[in-house]
Amino acid sequence: MLNHQFAEQVKRDREREIRQRIRDRRQRNQLAPQPQSVRRAVGRSIIEIGHRIAAEPQPRLARSR
Repeated sequence: MLNHQFAEQVKRDREREIRQRIRDRRQRNQLAPQPQSVRRAVGRSIIEIGHRIAAEPQPRLARSR
């Protein structure tokens, strides 16, 4: 009987710890600074996409004579 109670207590403690971590993570995300402007955020994403495209290997085109 004591083992069952101990197991239940451990389970409740673990669930409480997980809930606390989720709560803390949500609070950190809410406190994260927002981008100053949409224009800047869009510009950054366009630059990142350009870097990814530039990093991809380019196929060589066959030359025609």
